[in-house]
Amino acid sequence: MAVRFLSRKGIAAVIGIGQDALRKYYAEELEVGDAKAELNVRTGLYKAAKKGNVQALIHLSKTKLGDSEKVQHEHSGPNGGSVQHFLAMPADQRRAHLEALAARVLAPPPDDAADGFETEH
Repeated sequence: MAVRFLSRKGIAAVIGIGQDALRKYYAEELEVGDAKAELNVRTGLYKAAKKGNVQALIHLSKTKLGDSEKVQHEHSGPNGGSVQHFLAMPADQRRAHLEALAARVLAPPPDDAADGFETEH
């Protein structure tokens, strides 16, 4: 029954004993059943991958080959230095930072002719 993934509680109920007795007297059988169940799943997964099943191939590449889709982001400040937190800056630096930001935001848009494309008016 373990080979079919039936829970310990379910197996105990089917054969009419308590879970403690099941674990005490049938520990080896449960271990073998669990191993056979895992083997059946792995065999099915392997066969699916051999037939070209993309999901099976992806799963095996992640679990057995260590592949990952995780993306690591690293942040740095100016010139690769540490990131400066705005509120941790001294007041004069914060003011200069805000003034530079305001100048960029409030600057007039660039001249369209400068990009080399002519627009019709």
